[in-house]
Amino acid sequence: MKSPKPPYWASRFLKWFVSEDLQEEICGDLEEAYQFRRKHHSKLRADSEYLLDVIRFFRPYSFEKYSRTKQYLPMIKNYLTIAVRNMMKRKGFTFVNIAGLAISLTVVLIVGLFLRHHLTYDQSFDHADRIYRLENDYRSQAYAPFRFEQYYESDRSIQLKNKVFLESFSSIDKVSMILPSESDISQQREFMLREDGHDHIVKSVLFTSTPAEFTQMFLPGFLKGSSSGFENDFQRILLTRSLVKRFFGSDWYEMDLIGKPIELASDSFENNQFMVAGIIEDAPSSSHFSYDLIVSVPRIPSWAAYTYFQTSSSESPAYLTQLINSRYEEIEPNYLEDERYHGAYVQALTDIHLSDRPVLYELSEKIQPGVLILFALVALIILIISWANYTNLSIALYSRRQKEIGMRKVLGARGKDISLQLMTEIVIIAMMAFPISICIGYFVLPGFNKLMGIDIGNDVLWNPIVLLSVFGLALISGLISGLYPAIVFNRRGLLKLFQAKLNQRNGRYGLSLRQLLLGIQFVLLISMLSLTTFIYQQMQYISQKDLGFDSCGVLVIPTQGIEQHQRLKATLIQNPAINHVGTGQVPGVDQYNQTTYLLQGHDEVYDDAHVVYADMDAMKALGIDNQGLNQLESGQDQIHLINQAMANKLMNIYGLQKDELIGMTLVDEPEYTDPETGAVGIQRTIAGILPDIHFFSMRYEVNPMIFAVARNVGWAYNSIIELKTDDLLVETISQIEEAYYQSGNERPFTMEFLDENVANLYQSEKQTLMLITVLSLIAISLGFIGLMSLVSYLVFTRQKEIGIRKVFGASTSQILVLINKEFVVIVLIALLVATPIIYQLANSWLAHFAYRIQLNPLVFIGVGFISLVVVVILVSLQSRKSALSNPTTILSEE
Repeated sequence: MKSPKPPYWASRFLKWFVSEDLQEEICGDLEEAYQFRRKHHSKLRADSEYLLDVIRFFRPYSFEKYSRTKQYLPMIKNYLTIAVRNMMKRKGFTFVNIAGLAISLTVVLIVGLFLRHHLTYDQSFDHADRIYRLENDYRSQAYAPFRFEQYYESDRSIQLKNKVFLESFSSIDKVSMILPSESDISQQREFMLREDGHDHIVKSVLFTSTPAEFTQMFLPGFLKGSSSGFENDFQRILLTRSLVKRFFGSDWYEMDLIGKPIELASDSFENNQFMVAGIIEDAPSSSHFSYDLIVSVPRIPSWAAYTYFQTSSSESPAYLTQLINSRYEEIEPNYLEDERYHGAYVQALTDIHLSDRPVLYELSEKIQPGVLILFALVALIILIISWANYTNLSIALYSRRQKEIGMRKVLGARGKDISLQLMTEIVIIAMMAFPISICIGYFVLPGFNKLMGIDIGNDVLWNPIVLLSVFGLALISGLISGLYPAIVFNRRGLLKLFQAKLNQRNGRYGLSLRQLLLGIQFVLLISMLSLTTFIYQQMQYISQKDLGFDSCGVLVIPTQGIEQHQRLKATLIQNPAINHVGTGQVPGVDQYNQTTYLLQGHDEVYDDAHVVYADMDAMKALGIDNQGLNQLESGQDQIHLINQAMANKLMNIYGLQKDELIGMTLVDEPEYTDPETGAVGIQRTIAGILPDIHFFSMRYEVNPMIFAVARNVGWAYNSIIELKTDDLLVETISQIEEAYYQSGNERPFTMEFLDENVANLYQSEKQTLMLITVLSLIAISLGFIGLMSLVSYLVFTRQKEIGIRKVFGASTSQILVLINKEFVVIVLIALLVATPIIYQLANSWLAHFAYRIQLNPLVFIGVGFISLVVVVILVSLQSRKSALSNPTTILSEE
């Protein structure tokens, strides 16, 4: 019968720390004691007491590692000394590696912060995991705001129906309704704030009719004042820290601002008088809605509100959607009978920013997860390139130190000592890159914020998690880059160390790894350069494509109403610098709600059309012309034009000719019946057909559109002004601003250039192009700097071969061809490998555009040719000196 053995792991731990001189005695005694206990006690007690005995022996006098450490301390000091000497001796090698690794760490740091910013969107709120947004699915579109029963005419009690309905569910604790002024459904974007005779322009105002719930769900605390002063009454204002500092100065905290009366000039609500209830922190930068001040009002000044609710516990959005729709007819009686109503949709707060669900009137631009993946891949590519450079240069450098390594082995150094020495040198260089990368990030981050339109504070760089992450990455980089050369030189025998160079052509290890690393580098570089080229071509295609209207020299100015617009128009039309002044909906905007329609005489109803309202002068200002507009000149009040997309659809479905469409009638919203006249829908007789106009982004196909053009409209939300020339632009704008206020507008004067609005539709793509371009340049620079350094070392290792070839009559050009041959083959293979990869990536990115370029194979050929030429030039320049050297000198040195 076998004797019982103590726990294996405890015995291994004991043998690990006990000195070899004491190991047999101590381990034997403890094992005998364990066997005695097993005979007289339970196994659990014997195991526990054995573990206590092991712990009692965990003392310095029994430590084997303690004595070893005392022996190794001088050796570690020696490793560090030799490492520093070698770095100082080879300053070029040290600089290239530290610079390359520091830059790559900085790229990973900046991109990592960018990813963190977007991946943590809306997570700074308390209980963010239990907050959801209620959206509305109507017709074939989804709406981020949830509409009121009577739209603009809804009083507070009607608006609160949605809130009361949601609170009737036992799992829902709170419901908040808001309207940020930056939303497209807001009647006013900017406001004039007046206090003590001073006027201030505020660009971001958030209205809420549920101040108590909003405070509890979204505000973490008050810098001054209290939540009760805001929650318990309306006509109260909360000011943010940055707004107060801008308006009242840096000593605002010493002022008595709580209870201060403030006027918020607007025609959106009846009472413009408010009172300051508190000062709060600025809105989180990673939130899908923002604000400079928050206003509590009895009713939301719009036809809908963004509705959020908080549950008692985290629930699945799909479950909540099903739960709410099970009783949806309580707030929408037509839900069960009318096919246009598709019910509610619940979106988790933390999913809004990264969601691929298209919704109308979103509060902030979403980011495609594919873009984040692309940036992460590019950062990884740059890091891999720096690792490859580091490893290649280390192998090349240590090949010149083989005799030194051989002598150390002769003098008694063990293989693991050699490996530890080499790893120490490489890791020290990697560690030196760590603080440099943090410093570079400190200076680069503000520019990156400006480029990407985000706000990441520099203080995040000193976050312990960020510092530890970068430090750990630097350490891993050193370990990965130094692992291979350390293993190779550890295993290499003495004769090989003294007889051969590791990087000679017949080298077993250096050749295959070097080619592999170089091949990976070129695959990544060619891929990045090709992708950047395709993105640039797509952006050029968008900027040069005919939009169907004129955007240059067109200003758009919000106005308060038709009377103000008419007075402004009467003044501006006399200005010789102005061509036309009109009003209506303008292109260069996000998509808005579609309408249903049918062709009179047919029953099929479609819901894919947009209706554009404008007056005749607006069409002239936009350069949109059609013979049907002549009817307005002849005295007709209104005409209706359709675009080519709608004409094609109707012709294909009903077999009509283009000329036959003129004079036919479309019935807009056929489900609507006028209660007074009994007329069905809105009758729109087709007066002409316009070419397709890219009213929205080219990410979307041009849908059917109806242009309702009037000679004189009965409403106006803006004034569209076409300038004759850009000359004296500042003076003309000053005259427009003066006329704006003289026409009775009380809102702050704001204007937008239409061409800038169109360009802003592709802001995220431009940011992607710019960032990818910068990162590509960094990757290319790192790759070719590493290549130049590597070639210089490789040429050095082949000097004897070059000398012998020259003795036998080889010319300089033949030597250069010989050296370039290997690199040319690697580039060609890399091009073949990179082509299918980049083809898939480019197609994936272009898939977001309805109007896109075709991938041209010449781009791959061009990028490959450019890469080949650059490589040949760099290799030839680095090799030329050795190729021109006197072979006698080379061979005598060898």
